[in-house]
Amino acid sequence: MSEGKTMSSGTHPISLPAADIPKASEMFARTFHNYSMMTYLLPDSATRHSLLARSFQCLLWYGICYGEVRATSADLEGVAIWLRPEAAHGSLVKMLRACLFRLPLIAGPRFFVRFLSYHQRLDRLRREHTPFPHWYLQLLGVDPRHQGKGYGSSLVNPMLARLDSEQMPCCLDTMNVDNVAFYERFGFRIAAKSLVPKTQLDLWLMARGD
Repeated sequence: MSEGKTMSSGTHPISLPAADIPKASEMFARTFHNYSMMTYLLPDSATRHSLLARSFQCLLWYGICYGEVRATSADLEGVAIWLRPEAAHGSLVKMLRACLFRLPLIAGPRFFVRFLSYHQRLDRLRREHTPFPHWYLQLLGVDPRHQGKGYGSSLVNPMLARLDSEQMPCCLDTMNVDNVAFYERFGFRIAAKSLVPKTQLDLWLMARGD
């Protein structure tokens, strides 16, 4: 999942401290408030921001436990969650550790059922089309107030350069057609395209270096 909309920047990413998870989750909630998947999962716009912020805290914890979470600066203009190969597909134990078991309590059972359906479809696509070891760009977001200033690229470029040096592939998913073109500029290709079950929402799986 990603929200790019940026071109280039000279900033160098920093590791996100655990103490900044609440602030980063608020930024993600602002960024993805009107994202198609989020409006499907949480149709009530009045409660969506608070529920998203709490949900993103779980994803950020998961990223810190099983990958690397990078921020543009201490001001958190943008944040990226990268998962290591051994954690890219996740596991029940790992997800429980990261508090993802709380999602039904945080956002309600309808949210969780829809999220599970989306996740299962994505997992099948990934196992079929990207079965090789790879890093996973789980989430990339740039605060709406800072989009178009190059922060997205500044989060992506250094990690891709590192993965190139290690000859390690990278994969991601997006539901925004604009992001497909954005990531193609970094060398990603479309590995698969599908629909989220029981919706007309497009889902793209992209890979690079495979």
